[in-house]
Amino acid sequence: MAAAFLATDEVPELLEGLPLWILENQQIGWSGAWEETPTSETRSWADSLIEERAPPYEVLQLGQQKCRKITATKLKDVHFTSADLKVLVYPDGEEISCLYGPKVDSTTDCDGWIYATKPNRLDSQRLGGRATPRFGDRVRRRRWRRGEPLRSESAARIFWCDNSSSAMQSLWNAVGDLAGRRSMSQVPIDPTAVIRRSHSDVEKYQNLCQRLSPWDDLPTLTDMVLAAVYSRAAYAYTGRRGLFDSVTQGAMVFSLHRAAFDYAEHVDDASNEAAFLDMMCLAPEDLLCAQWRSLGPAFAVARDHTLKWIVVAVRGTLSLKDILTDCAVNSVPFLEGTAHEGFVKTSQKLLEEIEELLRKEMQAHQGYRLVFCGHSMGGAVSAMCVAMLRDKAAKDVARYGNWASQCCAYGIGTPAVLSRNICERLAQSRAAFVAVNAQDWSPRASVSSVSELLDDLVELSLARTMMRMATGAGQEPRRPEPEQLEQLPPGVMLQIVPGQDQSLLKASAADYRHSMPAWPDVAAHIPLAYVEGLAAGLARCLRSEGSAKWPKMDAADAQEVQNGQVAQDGQAVAGKAEVDLEMSQSDVTEDLEKPSEEQPPVRLMLLVMLSMFQGYASMVGPLQSAYKHRLGISTDGTSAAHAFTQAAVAVHYGKLIARLGHNVVFARLSPWTRVVIAMCFMFVGITIPTLLVFTLGWSWVGSVFIAYMLSGLGLGIFEVTFLSVITPMGRATKAWAIVGAPAGFATINILGLTASSFGLEMVYIYWYILFCLPLGLFLFTRLAPRGNTELKTANFAASLLQARHWMPGMVPFFVAQFLSHFAMENWPAIFYMFHPPYVPLFNPKSDQHLMKWGQFFAVTYFFIFLGDSISRRIAIYLSTPSLYRRLVFLGLAMACIALGLYLESLAIAIIIPIAIFLVFWGNGTIYGLTAHHVDKHVPSEHNLASYSFWCFVGDLGAVLGGILVDSTHDLFCRGHLPTLAALRRMMQGEREPAATAKLPSFPDKAREVLCAELRMLCSERSRSPRKVGEHAGAKGKTTSPAIEQAKLEALEKLRKLQSVEPKEARAKEWRALLRDWHPDKNPDNIEVAKEVFQFLQKGKTIINV
Repeated sequence: MAAAFLATDEVPELLEGLPLWILENQQIGWSGAWEETPTSETRSWADSLIEERAPPYEVLQLGQQKCRKITATKLKDVHFTSADLKVLVYPDGEEISCLYGPKVDSTTDCDGWIYATKPNRLDSQRLGGRATPRFGDRVRRRRWRRGEPLRSESAARIFWCDNSSSAMQSLWNAVGDLAGRRSMSQVPIDPTAVIRRSHSDVEKYQNLCQRLSPWDDLPTLTDMVLAAVYSRAAYAYTGRRGLFDSVTQGAMVFSLHRAAFDYAEHVDDASNEAAFLDMMCLAPEDLLCAQWRSLGPAFAVARDHTLKWIVVAVRGTLSLKDILTDCAVNSVPFLEGTAHEGFVKTSQKLLEEIEELLRKEMQAHQGYRLVFCGHSMGGAVSAMCVAMLRDKAAKDVARYGNWASQCCAYGIGTPAVLSRNICERLAQSRAAFVAVNAQDWSPRASVSSVSELLDDLVELSLARTMMRMATGAGQEPRRPEPEQLEQLPPGVMLQIVPGQDQSLLKASAADYRHSMPAWPDVAAHIPLAYVEGLAAGLARCLRSEGSAKWPKMDAADAQEVQNGQVAQDGQAVAGKAEVDLEMSQSDVTEDLEKPSEEQPPVRLMLLVMLSMFQGYASMVGPLQSAYKHRLGISTDGTSAAHAFTQAAVAVHYGKLIARLGHNVVFARLSPWTRVVIAMCFMFVGITIPTLLVFTLGWSWVGSVFIAYMLSGLGLGIFEVTFLSVITPMGRATKAWAIVGAPAGFATINILGLTASSFGLEMVYIYWYILFCLPLGLFLFTRLAPRGNTELKTANFAASLLQARHWMPGMVPFFVAQFLSHFAMENWPAIFYMFHPPYVPLFNPKSDQHLMKWGQFFAVTYFFIFLGDSISRRIAIYLSTPSLYRRLVFLGLAMACIALGLYLESLAIAIIIPIAIFLVFWGNGTIYGLTAHHVDKHVPSEHNLASYSFWCFVGDLGAVLGGILVDSTHDLFCRGHLPTLAALRRMMQGEREPAATAKLPSFPDKAREVLCAELRMLCSERSRSPRKVGEHAGAKGKTTSPAIEQAKLEALEKLRKLQSVEPKEARAKEWRALLRDWHPDKNPDNIEVAKEVFQFLQKGKTIINV
């Protein structure tokens, strides 16, 4: 039928009825050549029993629904035989049809074939892909698509042929030039000379390390660590399999593996791309361009949003063409100097392919940086690309702009390939950086250094040595090499000195002249050794610098610290000072007769304030975190977590509404009644999470908004009315009552942190708060006076007109309040220094003398309570009749705050409680002194204005302090937070591999190295299971096998949930599974529960809920 179609003159009309896809199947025949599968439609029972073969040609998908030529027949009734399909694909025998073309993609070879041992395995994935036939493969298949254009690789093959021939010619030229200047007596033939020269190499290396200065550029060091990981990832599937992680495996890649399965040419592009994405934990859309099996340079262009990098990772030597490129060692003109001929051609070819892509990406992503990186040959090509781009940018600013003039290159084990003037220029402009591991031979290898090595071996031979001893002559002077032959590694040099005292040294390219080792240190050249050396050096630098300048979290965690649980711990205590100021405002505006003699204190009023501020404390810190986990919300920046954070802000909205509106809504009610209403609001607000969420299992995020809004309304009313009600009870009663604010926060935070450290459920603390509120309300109704006292406000405008009478005396308190609130915004920096689950007491980077995180901060909150409460009671009774005494007391208070912040900045956990005690002692003293001054020395009609200005100045200090905290954080961590975030991303391995390829089941070794060397940078959840298991000796800790087994069981349950319908039922079962693994419900196995709980949260995307 197809032959009849093609025989007509109306082929365009017939295309509507032809198949869209055709499958071609072949097998290896008896002769060993590929041939069509048997065409017999009826096969014997024996053939079917052995193997079910596919027909040679079959229709995969038809085109249109109707065929013009066959109007009376539906297309579904048209039957194409194998002979018809073969005519469509090969109309003239062996020549390919112009109507169909083979589909070539990342999973096929250049002709569109995929290979397998049996036909039924062609649709399954295998390690390394199916783009190349392996031993045992006997079948292959490819797809033909109608209208698919034929691919031509003639240009690439011409480049390959030209490059290979020129490479061999360049090698012979260099060898001829090197040998042509030597006589037979200058050829080393004594093997003992190699041993003697090796001892000299070690001594020279030790002298170099003693002479160099320590590396002090920490931002560049973190960039180099990440660039080293990218450079290793450029080896893609080979690197992911760990075949370049040891000398033995690397040697097998170039020998035995190449004979059986060439990892450079036989792995399909899909497997290479999946391996690269897995090693760098990137999303598939972040891989912009990649070439792995082309006849040009192998590279990958990626977009890293965490680092704000556009990365060009160039692969080192792996394939035969790479070896030929290395062999082209002849020097050719390059810019203003000379360079390695093979690398010059490769870098020019690379820029031709990606320059336009880089220009578009850099214009679309303003603020991103263009970074080239690579190992060995990849590092050399990267440096040359940067040199060429910067040279083009200097000549054509309008076309290239800043993105090309500011690009840089990071290389590991980069060979000496550029002339000295270009190397020095790249180093001076800080355009290229090269790491050298120990005595790695590659950065010391060049034509000139090889010539010097041959001279030394000749002089160290046994014959020459005995002749010098007999004649007393010295060694012959070294012949000067031609300047054009002297080549050095490009850029700023970083020398890695491995060992127990891992160190990083700053060197220059000239330090590696005349240092080609006689016995190359091949082990120092492998990429994983560089990753390990740089990571260990970075860890050592971090330990020496201290954690104050190097926060142990990523950018996402820093944002959460500001907006989420950790920062709210600090804001709660800082907000306590604001609460007390507003209480004092209501206190001084009461129109009450001051008693002539002191009344006995009613200490039980402290419990009333305590019950309300315990409710306030439940909305931040550990209890808020427990509320969040109970709702099944993760803390990794999901939309649900964002909604929770926004809902939690409702407490501040409620306070603001109550402050502005309670005098209007409750204008006819007495302050005593308003306090009762405020406590009822708080009771209802606390009931929602306690009863509905923790007990009945609600998971509605809107409950957070309702609960926090009601609690905020209660706080706003209570803060401005409670002290006005108890003023007739005397100053002693008020002094006891105001201690309830810090006591409430301290009680809940200490209980919460202690409970979390022992694995107790937080719901019990919620019930405790719910019980205390009715008790506090009962005490208030029984003890507080029920007089019809009304708030009296002075004329604010009149107070401003008379400011010269009262404001000068408030200036010292304004200054103290400004600085005090500034300090209150800075003290939560301790949460940047220490992370769960343990806090090192004496050394921030030590694994010894550890204290549980919850217990440590429980002790810290206890010292906060002591400092704030005791100082308030003492300061309110101080006598300050003169300005001099006021200034002295305020100065001492500020000195306490300054000393406390200084001690805190040392980042030594054992002295943090003392530091925080001093900070809050100073804050409480300023509060007490101000309240005493306003009561005694400011006329009552101006109390409102004085407190308003005082609060305004305090708020201004808090705002500026918060801004300065961010600025200081950016100043210390500029360039570090993105790199630390990327390091943590790689350690966690959050990205799933691409579904189009199969990867090894074992984790990437570079990830294990980063986790081992830089584990102190991240919290416990980012440690590898191996490192978690290292500390399993302590009681309550669980080894990694138990965690992994629990994760496997949880994964199996997630897979079963995928088939549950409808979606609401699936979501309900998933939440039930979360509750079962919540750490609060597994106190005896809390470590496993934490890991599995976080794993289940990440598995939300798997089951689509």
